[in-house]
Amino acid sequence: MEWDHLQKRSLTKIKTQFIDDIKQAEGLILTSPSDLGVCLNGGRRGASLGPRSLLSTLQNFSYTQGFPKMKTLPVSNPHEEIDFDKAQLNQAGRIHEALQLFNGHQICHLGGGHDHVYPLIAALSKMTKNITVINLDAHLDTRTDHVNHSGTPFRQASKIWTHGRFRLLQVGIHDYANAHSNYEKLPNGEMKIYSDDDWNMVAGHIENQIDPDDETIVLSLDADALCASFMEGVSAVNPNGLSLKFVSDCLQSYRGWTQEKNQFFGIYEYNPVYDNLSQKGARALSSLMHKFFSEYKAD
Repeated sequence: MEWDHLQKRSLTKIKTQFIDDIKQAEGLILTSPSDLGVCLNGGRRGASLGPRSLLSTLQNFSYTQGFPKMKTLPVSNPHEEIDFDKAQLNQAGRIHEALQLFNGHQICHLGGGHDHVYPLIAALSKMTKNITVINLDAHLDTRTDHVNHSGTPFRQASKIWTHGRFRLLQVGIHDYANAHSNYEKLPNGEMKIYSDDDWNMVAGHIENQIDPDDETIVLSLDADALCASFMEGVSAVNPNGLSLKFVSDCLQSYRGWTQEKNQFFGIYEYNPVYDNLSQKGARALSSLMHKFFSEYKAD
C-alpha cells in the first residue's frame, strides 16, 4: 500500500526501544513531573509537563546503532506535594530503589524543577562516598532560604554529605542572576565557578578537578542555562545563555570522563508551556538525551 513506507519508518523510532522490565533495561529514564519547587522559588508553573514533553519528543527520534533498551520510571508523586520536604525524601527513596534494581550504567533524570536534583544526590549518598556534580546553570541554586525549593538543592545536598567529599563545579553562572548570599561557603564540600563560554577552556579546568577517587560524577543541566534563541521554554529565559554546541561538547566530555562509571545526566526546568509551536526547546534537549544514550564515540 502507498502508506507502507510510513509504517516501516515507525519501526526505526526510539519508542520501539522501551521495555517494561527495569532489570533487563540498559538505559533508565527517571521522571519527576512536579513544579512545586519552582513555584516555591517564585517561578512559573509548567515544568511539571517537561518530562512528558521530552519523552514524547525523544521517542519520535530514530535510534542509532547500539542504542540501548530503555525503561522509564516516575519517581515523584503529585499527591505528596502538600509536604515538600517529605516528598523529597520519598523521591530519594524511590530513586535509590530504582538504582538498586537497574543493571545498566546510563541514567537520565527529568524534572520538573531543579529541586529534583537533590533527591537524586540524596539517593546517591547511600551508594557512594565521593561525588562531583557538574552543574550547567545560570543560577548557583545554593540559596540560603529557610524553605527548600528549586533554588536550594545544592546547599541541601552539601548538608547531608558528611561521609566523604562533595564537589560542586558550576558552569554558565551569571552574577546578575544570583543573590550575594548564594556565594556563601557550603556547609560541607567545595564549590568552584567557571564563567568562560569556551568549552575547551572550561573542560581543561574541570578535568583537572576530577579525582580518580570520585566514584560518582553527575552532570546536571538546568534548561535556563541555555540561550533564549533556542530555549524559550523555561521560567527564567536567558538572553546570555550557553550555546547548544557548548552543552553538547560538555556532554561528550562527560561521557569520556565516565566511561568506566555509572553515568547520571539530569535535565531540569524545561517548561513546554513557554516553548514555541516548533518545540525547538524540546527538540534541543531531546537531542542531548539522544546523544547521551547513543553509542559513545571518542573525539
